[in-house]
Amino acid sequence: MDWQKKARRAAYLGVQRSKRLGRKVLKRPNKSHQLREVVPNWYTRSPYVHVEGTDLVFTGDEPVILTFRPNASSDIISVNDLVEAGQKTFTAVMRVKSREGLMPTLTLEVVRKGGRTRYVTVQDGDHVDVTLGMGEQIVRAHLNVEGKGAFSLVDLTLGTLSLWTVEGTAANISVDAFDFRYPLTAASLRSLKPQSEIAHFDGDTLVVRAEGNQYTHYGVDEVALPHVDTARGIDFETGDMDDDLYRFYLKGDRTGTADASLFIATYTVSGQDRLIEVPLGLSGIVRIAPSHRSIRYFIRVNGSGQLENLNIGMIREKSVRREDVLSLKPDMWTIPAPDLIKLKSRDDQLVVQLKGEDDQRRYISYAEMNNSFKLLPTEFPYEVKANSRYRVTLDGVADEGANVVLYIIAYSATERQIMQQVQIGSEKVFYFDRGIRFLRFALRVDGVGEARIDRIRVAEELVSDGTENPTWMDVREARFFAPVPRELHELKVAAIFDEFTMASYKPECQLITFTPDNWKTVLLDEQPDVLVVESAWKGNAGAWEKKIVKYGTNTWEELDALLAWCRYHNIPTVFWNKEDPIHYDRFIETAKRFDYVYTTDMNRVPNYKEDCGHDRVDALPFAAQPKEHNPIRLPGTREPYACFAGSYYANRHESRKADMDRLFAAADKYGLAIYDRNYAINQRGESDQLQFPEQFRHAIRGSLKYNQIAKAYKGYKVMLNVNSVNDSPTMFSRRVFEGLACATPVVSTRSVGVDAMLGDYVFLDDGESDLDETFRRLMTDDSFYEDIAMRGMRHVLTYHTYTQRLAKIVQDVGIPYRVDHEKIAVVAFIKSREEAERVVAQFEAQNYEHKHLMMFLDKFEDHIDVYNTYNTPSISTYMRSYLTHYTSFTEMVESYDWVAHLKSDDYYGPNYLSDYLLAARYAEADVLTKEDYYTYDGQLVKQDHDESYRYVFDATPSRSIVQPSALRFYTVEEALHIFEADESLNELARSGKRIFSVDPYQYVKAGAAMDEADRQEVTL
Repeated sequence: MDWQKKARRAAYLGVQRSKRLGRKVLKRPNKSHQLREVVPNWYTRSPYVHVEGTDLVFTGDEPVILTFRPNASSDIISVNDLVEAGQKTFTAVMRVKSREGLMPTLTLEVVRKGGRTRYVTVQDGDHVDVTLGMGEQIVRAHLNVEGKGAFSLVDLTLGTLSLWTVEGTAANISVDAFDFRYPLTAASLRSLKPQSEIAHFDGDTLVVRAEGNQYTHYGVDEVALPHVDTARGIDFETGDMDDDLYRFYLKGDRTGTADASLFIATYTVSGQDRLIEVPLGLSGIVRIAPSHRSIRYFIRVNGSGQLENLNIGMIREKSVRREDVLSLKPDMWTIPAPDLIKLKSRDDQLVVQLKGEDDQRRYISYAEMNNSFKLLPTEFPYEVKANSRYRVTLDGVADEGANVVLYIIAYSATERQIMQQVQIGSEKVFYFDRGIRFLRFALRVDGVGEARIDRIRVAEELVSDGTENPTWMDVREARFFAPVPRELHELKVAAIFDEFTMASYKPECQLITFTPDNWKTVLLDEQPDVLVVESAWKGNAGAWEKKIVKYGTNTWEELDALLAWCRYHNIPTVFWNKEDPIHYDRFIETAKRFDYVYTTDMNRVPNYKEDCGHDRVDALPFAAQPKEHNPIRLPGTREPYACFAGSYYANRHESRKADMDRLFAAADKYGLAIYDRNYAINQRGESDQLQFPEQFRHAIRGSLKYNQIAKAYKGYKVMLNVNSVNDSPTMFSRRVFEGLACATPVVSTRSVGVDAMLGDYVFLDDGESDLDETFRRLMTDDSFYEDIAMRGMRHVLTYHTYTQRLAKIVQDVGIPYRVDHEKIAVVAFIKSREEAERVVAQFEAQNYEHKHLMMFLDKFEDHIDVYNTYNTPSISTYMRSYLTHYTSFTEMVESYDWVAHLKSDDYYGPNYLSDYLLAARYAEADVLTKEDYYTYDGQLVKQDHDESYRYVFDATPSRSIVQPSALRFYTVEEALHIFEADESLNELARSGKRIFSVDPYQYVKAGAAMDEADRQEVTL
């Protein structure tokens, strides 16, 4: 720039500056270090404090002082405003809701006539009585804050004067002003944590006696957990979805340290989408979108004292809180190059004329006297609130060669942060981070021609008030309100278990073990969801021996300390007595100490309810663990014997002894194998009472350790079960579930529980003749044997695993969880309408719910009609010739866990897919298949390769399911060709994928035309 241009520019800026002298720029705030009003009647000189809803937010490290000023010119409070006539004492009250640990201190200057001053300090929760002395006539109030963070003042009063009148504070609004009100009473609040004893109602007064960090939750008129959309709808009439928002208050009175928060959850068809917290005495903003179909309310209470007159209240508000239109007068804009840019006013427009000697972009700054955007704005620093969004509109038009863009420059309290832009003739909405404090505006121009600006509008729209992120009491509360609960296996369970139970639950969750010496350190580190203790004799490898069961020397110190800590930290406690009914008396004192009690014997539930003094008692039977108890074959073949693994008691349980002798005698005729739990003792001759009778000793094969028990479960054709307890509807040996899960038929002595729960799958002793017939058929009739084995395994793996048992516990306790069912994509190839109809019929006959059919169509007569007819939520149709936009097959099926191939000429039984998914629970495999299977060519023939329940090295797609990841290196056409041609999958095995072959049932090659009798034979 030559000296003439510099001179002209300096002269121009001088004229601009002189024109602006005395002009008020919209709303020009004070300079940052001048006294400014932050909230009504509270002033500070610090630039590092601003308001977000009801929160005061502090962003600087330096101490901040806010001073109360009844009016802008004075900070004096007359004592006559604080006390009633004739009184000398007023009470100073301050209640704070800190969001980030930041706490203010209220300092009162009580000034005597003549200038002598004394100071009174008030902290959060204080009720400080201030008695006025002789001549004390005025008071000054200051809030002192050190550090970064945020807080809301729920209450700040001096005697009869409220010093805090910030919008959104419940103390400043009457219940009569609410557009919608919901009283919170004993009738409307439903406990979500029935084990909690920290709160109860006395009439409609909620009495709270929590210690430390304890809390409890209530649902308003509902007991469903927060992630559940109960479809209750919206309790109030909604207005314009774009302009209206809803301010919710939690209003009420309290004494002591009792406190409460309201949680408001909104739901769409996809579930919970938003959750806000409204602390008692404050408010929170909820936006209702067209997609919202329900709102639910929850209350958290904590502290100690009473809560009365609790109400949820709502007031409708408009979202636009501030609207500014920038001046279009030319003298409000600073031009960098007056020779190249001219500004004129024409018909209320700002006309920008560009000469454009070069292509350089230039900036026209609004209100400020410089074009250096590194500098903070001083003339018109547009203040930004983090709880709002900003809708910026630039109305106007520009000639084809002229370019005009509105720039928005955003600043923190100290420096420039980001720049945004709005094109002429458009509107944009901006959300700014909490650190952004001010905006500055400028026009960026280049080119040649004219631009005519009609309006520049900036609208501040309230989005929230800082309540979007609740302040959780602990990690368990955050988990409780999570919109998508964790899967069951992700839950953290602190446990005291014996060996068998430990192995049973370990695959089901994140199991946490500990000792009496390290439990506090472990639990603080792991933050479990629940504590589960069983009737353990040893407990965690002996660490808790004699500390759970009743002995004469029990002091319960370690257990009581553990339970007290759990209650203090909001961890529910569960006790499971697996020794009922025989050892009820040995464990009842233990059970009384827990929040929830489970028993293996339903008959004992009334006793527990009476002795424990509550109703949180239920039956919890044994179960099977698929990772341990499954039909995966052992080396070799099953021996043709009936096997028993356990103990014999000659001097007790007389009825058990008689039942056992009769069962063994019947089995011995066909082959008997016994594993004696007391084999070593009996070999040493230490006890005659544990010896098996002489007539059965030939069958004893030693003993089995726990890690060898699979030999008893699936090394033999039949498993024997003997019951010591016969009359319980739920208590019987865990071996019954475990044996059935191994596809081993079970013959048992009489038992009410076995009959009630598994009567269709277990053979019960109904006399010697019936036992003889049972063993004869099991040992000689393969079809009968396979039917019983298959149905028993399917039933137990479906309904009686430790997955179901754990799910019951956490559901009863009120811990949210989810079950992600594995999804199957079923692929089929269609060359005619008839094939499509057969495939769809077989697909819909499958009883597994979480499936989707993908039909790939060739061109044939009516293919367009088939394509359109079968495009439904559960079926997708594809034209083979239109798949070029997919790069790989896994891209098409990435949302599925398995892929199956269904051929229209083959037969698939109703349990075909569901049986595979049961196998997926225990088999570690990438492919599940049937290497033993049936074919049909006028008659049913079994293709038996002795490969059932084994890991194999080949599979055929039409009788397999495959994990998509195993096919990730195939293109769409390559993968579809493998399925359609039914090619061998042995290449997958060669590349390291595991293939597991299940049972031969539920599938027949070329069997679509079979009659019903043949179908029955393969659909066990």
